[in-house]
Parts: sequence; structure tokens; C-alpha cells
Amino acid sequence: MATTGTMFTHSRTSFNTWSTFIAGELNGLTLEQQTVATELSIVTCFNMRHKLYKAISKVQENVVLSGDVELDSSYTSINLKGTEPENMPRMSKHRGKHKSTPYFHHLKGTSHHKICIVAAIDEHDNMLFKIGGLGRESFQILNQYRKHFSDSTKIISDDSHSIQTFVSENGFESDVIPSGAYVSPNGNTVSSVNELHAEAKNLIRQKHGVSTRHLQGYLD
Repeated sequence: MATTGTMFTHSRTSFNTWSTFIAGELNGLTLEQQTVATELSIVTCFNMRHKLYKAISKVQENVVLSGDVELDSSYTSINLKGTEPENMPRMSKHRGKHKSTPYFHHLKGTSHHKICIVAAIDEHDNMLFKIGGLGRESFQILNQYRKHFSDSTKIISDDSHSIQTFVSENGFESDVIPSGAYVSPNGNTVSSVNELHAEAKNLIRQKHGVSTRHLQGYLD
């Protein structure tokens, strides 16, 4: 079997074991459960998981959405699980309530301790699911994924200023769901993309938190 240039390159694991492992990932098995299913070590299963996710990310990079496309963003907290203290990009946050000091400020709304996750799905079930960046959704965050939207796209979304700017700047057709409503004047909703966000939150909860550096792999 030709494996050059695939995720099986240099892998000593048999194809049957890989098939068992992939089936386990699709069914949400934990690493501990994968070790039982594959009879491999937890370190090997961890490396296989991220080798698989890296391969999937290459496929995701070629996704192009067309036709009616639901678009929306959600947020999750930065997770530095597995990061050594000396490599932390910020001071550790403390639990509980604290008074504001020159070194600690309460940030209202969506602060830069939050990660913006951009999700979109078209009428053909092609999906885009990306970590957009830190803080609130913006035109810049959305526009970095312009290549994933065909010119004939119709964007179905809420009346977010950043999304409407993205739509107008790129000449897309728009179907806007008014503030406080669930359905657009044309009868469209963003229920499918909201389902994606709900699944991501469930995944993070089931994994007891996902390290931000690995989150894109899980989303892919």
C-alpha cells in the first residue's frame, strides 16, 4: 500500500489498528479508552490523534462554501493546559472575586481572555470551523477566511456589524435575521451553525477542557 505523503508515512502501526483508532475518534473515545481498543500506549494514541487531526486540517484548508451559507461566531476561554509556567503568555488567573488593582482589571464583555470561534455551513453541508483570534468578532477576523467563500455565496446571519461589513466588502448577497428574531424575512435561520457551536462546547466539556494549542485540531 502506498503511504508516502499520507498520515501513515513512517507509521509502524498497522492499517487495521489505524482503522480501529479512527473509528474510536469518530465515536468520541478518550485516550484511555483508545489504549484498550488498540492495545497501544497512551503516548502512541496521543501522537496518532494529532497526526490524524493534522491530516484532516489539510482537507479543511481546501473547503469552499457556496450557495446559502449560515455564518456566526461563538467564544471560549483560553486554555493553557499543558503549558509550562515559564511559557505562559499571561499571568495565571485566580478563582473567585478580586478587587481591581493596577495589575488586575475586570474586563466587561468579550475580553482578550476569550477566543473567537468562527463557524459556517453551506446548503451542501460543507463546513468551516476556525479559531479566528482573541477577543470579539471583527471584520479582520472574518476576512482572513475569504478564500473559503465562493463569489456566489449568500450569507445568512444576524445583524452583526462585523459580518455585514464582511458581506458588503466582498460583494456577497445577504439575508439578515433582525435583532431579537430567530428567522430572516426569507425564512432562513442559523440553527445549523448554532448546532456546530453547541457540539464544540460539548466536546470541550467532555474533554474537561481542551488546550488552546490543540483546539483547532479538535474542531477540524
